[in-house]
Amino acid sequence: MSRPLPPLVGPPDLENYVHFGAHGATLQVPARDFRAQGLAVLVLLPVLSMLIGLLVVAMTSGNLGLVVGAAVAAGGSLLSVMGGVVMLIRAPGKSADSQVLIHTDRRVVGQGVAVGPGELVSLRVGQPQPMLKWLGVIGKRSDGSEVVLLGRLPPGRGRTIAALGEWLGSAFGVPVDTRVARSGTGRKPEHAAAMCYVPVQGIGFMYSVYTLFVSDDPLVRFSAKQSLSFQLLTGGATFAVVGGAIGAAMAGQRLGVEPAAAGAVFVLAAGFAVLFALLRLAFMIIAAIKALSGKAWPMPVFSILSRRWLTPELEAPRA
Repeated sequence: MSRPLPPLVGPPDLENYVHFGAHGATLQVPARDFRAQGLAVLVLLPVLSMLIGLLVVAMTSGNLGLVVGAAVAAGGSLLSVMGGVVMLIRAPGKSADSQVLIHTDRRVVGQGVAVGPGELVSLRVGQPQPMLKWLGVIGKRSDGSEVVLLGRLPPGRGRTIAALGEWLGSAFGVPVDTRVARSGTGRKPEHAAAMCYVPVQGIGFMYSVYTLFVSDDPLVRFSAKQSLSFQLLTGGATFAVVGGAIGAAMAGQRLGVEPAAAGAVFVLAAGFAVLFALLRLAFMIIAAIKALSGKAWPMPVFSILSRRWLTPELEAPRA
């Protein structure tokens, strides 16, 4: 039975993905999203190729290593640039190929998509395949099979993609899971939250900054805020203690304090810094493990600050 589709409710950007017509609505990924993917390949992959080339040069010796490193850098950059240009040129065609029509009787048709009225039982926004970074709106049929209603959606527009999934759920009258879209990263919220605590070469710090801009998920946002604040405060405390110890030792030498006493102060400060770093690492690892299980773990003592970022949803068990 035909009935009007619900109005769009969500960010203005949602209108780029849904276009209403006389017989229903057309879903389509705008060409700009495909251009963004091409630009990423065009700009980022050449940089990665150059870094790999430099690594090859650094790990080898002699002219052969230099030649191989230069070949990797130049070859990888050239292929990446060519691939990015091709993707930019093909963006309008890719956008046209993504069109899917939803009729007012809730029949869905498109390239590779054919769903009858009442056939969908649920929807989710997630990765159609585990290795794909981009997302799709995926419907589950009554027979248990899945069909991608709209594919290659950018994770960075999580708010818009989540709103799109919710609108489709309302249109079909079925439940919809938008948690992956709301994480803003293309990962499950639990995985994205755990990434905020990775204590390796600033990865967790940078990832936390990124997720605060793109994520709507409470667990991810809590983890990002706690990780950033914890790293900044503990890092500052360690720097202050060690710097103060060095300053005290230098001042003691000028005042004629025995070198042994000044050295003892420095050794004690260095020992404190090592123990503090180990404790800091342990807290980050525990928080990451808790996040993987879907739990927000306010760190001991630090919870005075981080508990204020808990929401009712985080305090209740996650599905």
